[in-house]
Amino acid sequence: MRPHVPGLLEWLQDSNWPPYEGCWRQLERFPELTIDPIRDELRKGEDGWWELSLLRFLHQAAPPPMIDKARGEIERIAQCPTQEEIDNDVVELAHECLQQMDDEGERRKM
Repeated sequence: MRPHVPGLLEWLQDSNWPPYEGCWRQLERFPELTIDPIRDELRKGEDGWWELSLLRFLHQAAPPPMIDKARGEIERIAQCPTQEEIDNDVVELAHECLQQMDDEGERRKM
């Protein structure tokens, strides 16, 4: 599955594309394989629309400990977003992801 992940992630660039939902479902089965390619894309800060979709995927489909692996990239978006990320509302979702990670960390401490 690993060699197919980057191509499947590309289909998440636009939720209106017909293969979007099927690719999401397939990737959802292997979230551990998605984290590194997603981190690579988030580091670029070039395609806010795609970043929004990738963060949605992490937020909704990946287990919280896995999302934590992208904390550095998500914090960068929340604290120093590119104009592209601001224009596509990626910043708000980055804050939600950080809150989710913090809440999960608090639950694990209990």
